[in-house]
Amino acid sequence: MVAARVPITPYVIKYYIDTSNVDLEDLEKDANLKNINGWLDSSAQPTFNQLNQLSKKIKVPFGYLLLNDVQKESSSLIEYRTILNNEVDKPSRDLLETIDDMEDKQNWMRDFLIRNSYEKLNFVGKFTKEASIQAIAKDIRKTLQINEKWFLDCQGNKSFNYLRSKFENAGILVMQNGIVKANTHRPLNVDEFRAFVLVNEYAPLIFINSTDSNGGKIFSLFHELAHIFLGESDLFNDNNVSNPIYRNDLEVLCNNIASELCIPAPYFKELWMENTEKNIFNKIQDIAQKCKISMLAVAVKALKNKYIDEEEYYKLRSESLKYYKKEKDRKKKDGGDGINNATSRIDKRFFEFLSNDIKSGNTQYTDAYRLLNTNRKTFDKIEKLCCYD
Repeated sequence: MVAARVPITPYVIKYYIDTSNVDLEDLEKDANLKNINGWLDSSAQPTFNQLNQLSKKIKVPFGYLLLNDVQKESSSLIEYRTILNNEVDKPSRDLLETIDDMEDKQNWMRDFLIRNSYEKLNFVGKFTKEASIQAIAKDIRKTLQINEKWFLDCQGNKSFNYLRSKFENAGILVMQNGIVKANTHRPLNVDEFRAFVLVNEYAPLIFINSTDSNGGKIFSLFHELAHIFLGESDLFNDNNVSNPIYRNDLEVLCNNIASELCIPAPYFKELWMENTEKNIFNKIQDIAQKCKISMLAVAVKALKNKYIDEEEYYKLRSESLKYYKKEKDRKKKDGGDGINNATSRIDKRFFEFLSNDIKSGNTQYTDAYRLLNTNRKTFDKIEKLCCYD
């Protein structure tokens, strides 16, 4: 019996493959998809089962693959830039689903705060682009209740958690994840985005791609915080490159604010002059470790202060990315505890409010599990680990 073939539009199939982060070569290795190139050049058509297998592989609803045109799935964030200031022409489903997930969480938090008579946060959109870097940075420090040398108050690799608690106390949601929701088979790609922020007067939300380095996450936190104070949402990904390729003045301003928050200019100069290390890479690594930020952020400040030239900068950038990759591979091997990982993804204040709202009868457990991408067993374990004052 000859299997029935399903009519498809090659352009549609190609679009969803291109935006899936699954290589065509990997799809061809699947026995059911070995003729996929024929589908794309119209020389062959798939069977129902073959198309269904493709749907599962690239994580696209089966019905989308039957349409004559692409089903537009967009977010207001996608108008923003990504790596090296190039726009996201074809955002991955991983990114789109992560944004949707965070919007759901933010909407719940906003409704909860309004329902419980919380006031709008007075620092959201407080400044315009005409304000000075120093003025904005000073106000941010006051809001977070941190000093200029905040990194001296952090022990070991606790700097991200230290700052995160300051953000949460100020009313800013900070979520992080390295996968789509709870799906360990769908890692987020740091080359697509490092972070994003959804600005809201009640519940501004920063999402950090946790596949980034610890130092990179610190810079992203401050960059997105600057966007909150300037009142504009943002999809962020660059390598802190101090270069005329930036077309967006607001991004340049937010990078400068983040850099000032990472290390105040006068203290950076002091650190640079005091450090007698001859090897520039080692010198930058020393300062980065002392200040709990990325080597790239230090290299940018060194370039801006003309302590190094552009040739040295790009060499340092290449070496630091190699160093980071080794560290990232090591972290992957270490794995980690599943419950601790699940707990680290959620803003503690958000979890506390959600837990209390369940007990008050205003939110159903099933809705909470959906918001947290978890189940009852995991929820109970997370609740035990989240200790609130």
